[in-house]
Amino acid sequence: MIHNNVIHKPILLYVFVMITLASVMITLGLARPRRVVAQSGGGTFTHTSVADFSAVCALPTNVSVSSANGGELRLNATVEDYFDGAAIDGTRWTFGISNPAAGNTNLPVVSGGQVTLDGNYMLSQARITAIPRVYETRARLMRTPNTSGRPDLGFYRDQPPLYTPDFNTTAIRLFIGGDAEPNNLIVRGRNAVDTPVDIDILDPDKTQFHTFRIEWESAQTRFYIDDVLQAPMTIDTTVINSWVFLYHQDPSAYGATPLDVDWVRGGQYPPSGSYVSCPLDASQVVAWTTVAITDTIPSGTGIAYRTRTSNDGNTWSAWSAPVSNTLTSPNGRYLQYAVDLTSSDVMRSPEVQQVSVTFAPTSEPTSTPTATATNTPTSTPTSTATATNTPTSTPTSTATATATNTPTNTPTSTATATWTNTPVTATATATRTPTITRTPTITRTPTRTRTPTRTRTPTRTATATRTATITRTPTQVAVTATPTNTPAPGTPTATATNTPIPPTATATRTNTPIPPTATATRTNTPIVPTATPTRTNTPPPSGNYGLQFDGVNDLAAANPVNSVGPLTVESWVRPGVNGATGLIVVAANDNTGWSLELTNGMATFWVATNLGWQSVQHPTALPANQWSHIAATYSAGSVRVFVNGNASAAATVGTLTQGPALRFGGLTGYPFLNGTLDDVRISNLARYTANFAPPAALALDGNTIGLWTFNEGVGQTTADASPSGNNATLGANASSGADDPIWSAVTR
Repeated sequence: MIHNNVIHKPILLYVFVMITLASVMITLGLARPRRVVAQSGGGTFTHTSVADFSAVCALPTNVSVSSANGGELRLNATVEDYFDGAAIDGTRWTFGISNPAAGNTNLPVVSGGQVTLDGNYMLSQARITAIPRVYETRARLMRTPNTSGRPDLGFYRDQPPLYTPDFNTTAIRLFIGGDAEPNNLIVRGRNAVDTPVDIDILDPDKTQFHTFRIEWESAQTRFYIDDVLQAPMTIDTTVINSWVFLYHQDPSAYGATPLDVDWVRGGQYPPSGSYVSCPLDASQVVAWTTVAITDTIPSGTGIAYRTRTSNDGNTWSAWSAPVSNTLTSPNGRYLQYAVDLTSSDVMRSPEVQQVSVTFAPTSEPTSTPTATATNTPTSTPTSTATATNTPTSTPTSTATATATNTPTNTPTSTATATWTNTPVTATATATRTPTITRTPTITRTPTRTRTPTRTRTPTRTATATRTATITRTPTQVAVTATPTNTPAPGTPTATATNTPIPPTATATRTNTPIPPTATATRTNTPIVPTATPTRTNTPPPSGNYGLQFDGVNDLAAANPVNSVGPLTVESWVRPGVNGATGLIVVAANDNTGWSLELTNGMATFWVATNLGWQSVQHPTALPANQWSHIAATYSAGSVRVFVNGNASAAATVGTLTQGPALRFGGLTGYPFLNGTLDDVRISNLARYTANFAPPAALALDGNTIGLWTFNEGVGQTTADASPSGNNATLGANASSGADDPIWSAVTR
């Protein structure tokens, strides 16, 4: 009951238990899709992008995820590259200067999903020895008319033309952007030292991207541009050794413009391959109804689709093929789909561009979880919870309790939502079962005032309106909350995004926001420095410096670090605002790596593991304009966060994955830091296992794999003092720009 605006302890305990259970269920669920579209209580899972198909829990066999058309599945070629990284993959390519006599020192540059060649070449590590074979690439030969740098695309010998290739045992099939006439496009075939066969073809607009394709068979080679046959070349194959080749001879210093390549594939395709998706979680038992597929099936290739379902993520039904668009797998909470690709033509692969699976509510009965609470008072903090209630007013309660909660079944819920990875704030082990028998022991200091919308009657039968608006990003949407308590150091605080479900309640999720009574507002307002930092080429006075980030787009960039664990990431941080949200140090993309960040002012460590994205969060919010030391550790599947030497609870996670390039202060597509960093250290061990006194300066030792002190005070780079020598660039590139953080004198 409610009396005099005070909620009795058992009710408050129940609320806390249900919030915690909802948070654990959301956080520790199976990998979730990136898109969910409401359909009258059901929903649709759609996989169509590179990120959708390349989740770490997916299982491809002889299948690659291609970014060629925005995202697709296809059979692996002998050699293929979509240039989605930050540098050339040395396991796939050798590369160098095309014409050493020209004085050019440039190497190919990977950026924005393309590779640019300016007086340089790339030659596959793999030698192609089988016939028939195929070469295909999407490339732009020059950027402005009549500025050809004599590009070559196709199969070539073991070394580029101006070196000393083996002419006797190798052969070539090439598109050549000029020979005697640099701006004219021809095709060429040559076996060993035989006389070349050249055919002049109709030039496309060479300043635009085109798809170039070579089909090389034993007695004939065919050259295509944008799927249009340009020249069939009748030439026997007496010698078969060749390599996949990208070449640009004349550097820009000669008046040429570069060769830009979006992707390249070469060699042969295997006869078969398969792809099994991550489990798709509908949050309750549903009827899986239809599948819609976008694919391309060339002659001689095929695609078959299968699905299976599960109620608990462990025991699965048999694989079953759809009938037309109708799924035949039984009802279940989880669904996996499998794609089987085949080809009887080694020069062709089928492609899958999109898979969409729909589900609908089922009439099967489900039961409401029954929570049994044991209320053991402890040293009780005071927490003021603000609620919107009918018919009474705002309640207040003082309670801290130890609860034992044993849900018995899947809660009744008609829901379609977009999920988020809510941080794990206590010891947590990912489980793949929707029926959770869990005994959490909760000693909790409430820190937030939430505004649930509830209509309550004395019989405790309620209709709860729940809003679960979540995105699959490694940071959180701001919560409408008012901090009311400062948690004791080392006490983790679980954060839930759902309104609690009373017993016997039917919960209906909706996209209608819950009206707040107080709103925590993020701001990108820059830090007001005590002295205005000014960029200058004049060496600064000696002293301690840091990098100040504007919260809009400032970042510093370095190469990847070997960071699959054990691992410690730590830094001194000075947030510019209270409740700051932004990335501090990150080596991650949508699917792999790790990120140390602030979420509503609280230090949060996200890790991408074999179980998906998981996190642990320290309950202490960092105050604005004050220096705090934060550290995160990972070792043997356990993660922990420290704030000023005080430890959070450890959380059990999966196996850490290797991340891409390192960034300080932000990453495009994610929140940027409004604040200042002074010293960042990455170590190859878990330095801290209990509370400690933070070091005033982060020092170099034998376990340091990255140390940036930011003491340069001027310039476009900051040095890595570790043996790794992984210097960072201010901004996205070496040129001064609006995304550069600024040097700031630091006193701590």
